[in-house]
Formats: sequence, structure tokens, C-alpha cells
Amino acid sequence: MASQQGVVRKSSALRKSLPQFIRYCCHWNPNAPLGVKILASHYLEEELTEVASCPIDFVTLSGGESIPPSVFPATFGISTAVAVKRARDWLSLHGLFGINLLASGGAFTTGDIAKLLSLDADGVDIGPEMLKTIIPTTMAQQHGHQLNVGQRVLQWTQ
Repeated sequence: MASQQGVVRKSSALRKSLPQFIRYCCHWNPNAPLGVKILASHYLEEELTEVASCPIDFVTLSGGESIPPSVFPATFGISTAVAVKRARDWLSLHGLFGINLLASGGAFTTGDIAKLLSLDADGVDIGPEMLKTIIPTTMAQQHGHQLNVGQRVLQWTQ
């Protein structure tokens, strides 16, 4: 019981320091977009209330599908699609049209991506497994090594 109380104390301390940390980051580099990633749970609107008071440019919602079942049971969190709909409705209701909404997790096919975009997500974060299907493996074979997605993307952006 004592260790659980300690976790709660740490959590509330982080909530109090989050706006300060975000303001510090804005001061440190005012030209960089700044966002917060939220694990989509049944407390989504409360968490959005906290982060919307900070000077952020985007919110990334990580749905329950993005967590491996070995870490948390399948019933943990809410689906990305439901989270996107709830978050967009909340942002619109409060007139926060300047905060972009990104979806992360649950996008395994192009149909999933289209669904999340049609639910008003501004963007969809696709993981390395999806990138491996998009980037042709022949590029790696031409250079004589295995495909390292992160390395390839980094080289293309330079």
C-alpha cells in the first residue's frame, strides 16, 4: 500500500511540473513544434484539459492497441479510433482548433489509416513494421546490407 501511495504522489508532482516543463521547452527553442503524447484511457478528457492549458502544438494519442498484450491486458485503455473521435469532439467543443491531433497505434493497414484520418486525426503515426512494408527492401540489397529503417529515413532527411 505504501508503494502505491508513493506512485500517486509522483504522478501528481509530474502533473504540476508538466506546464513548467513545456514552458521551459518553448523558451529554450521557440521555433520547434511541441507536443504531448497521451495513452488513451477512460480519463482522456481530463488529461486533455491538463495538457490544453500548456502551449502545445499537437497531441499524440496512443490507443490501447499500441501496447503489447504481454505488458498490459487487452482490456487496458481504449482503442485509437474511439480516442481520436473523443479527443476531436473535446477539442472542437472547447474551440481548440490550433492543436493538431495525431493518432498512434492501431494502424496496421491502409484502411486503418484512412479510418483514423476520416475520424479527424490530423496525422497517423505508423510504426517500424509498417515502414518496413513501405520502403522497398531492394534499396538495402543494392547497398549490400540489411534494411535499417531508422537509418534510411535519417539519410533521406539530410
